[in-house]
Amino acid sequence: MHKLNLLVVFWSLCQFANSMSTDDQEIGAVKWATKFEIQIGNKFYHFETNKANWFQAANHCRELGGYLLNFESSEEMDAILPILPQGQIQFWTSAHCLSGNRKFISVTSGEPMPYMRWFPNEPNNLNNNEFCVELRINGGALNNIHCTNKWTG
Repeated sequence: MHKLNLLVVFWSLCQFANSMSTDDQEIGAVKWATKFEIQIGNKFYHFETNKANWFQAANHCRELGGYLLNFESSEEMDAILPILPQGQIQFWTSAHCLSGNRKFISVTSGEPMPYMRWFPNEPNNLNNNEFCVELRINGGALNNIHCTNKWTG
């Protein structure tokens, strides 16, 4: 059995907060960002190993003030892969095609996913019910999968 892990992303609001130039806003942005212990570029990342389906994971990320992972480039994906917790196999991403049209959009932005590195022969929509996307560390690529899967250890 596999464990599907949460990878929560928080976009840095520091530039926006700094442009507002009030001490409270800057302190708030710093406190907010400390929940997300890893920074790459202007994004902060937080990893969890809770069992959750895609909907639960997306909701939990929002409760933390972040979003499920939304890759914007090959470089971002390559930067994330080596820092993921060892032994963890899969992480949910923000990508989904819940409208049924097989066009993957981001729950984070509502826009088409900016970058998708699929495994060979993916997305395959196995059994016509794979509407969400996971990042698989082994192989460093994306796979479409059933949104209500909960992985167990």
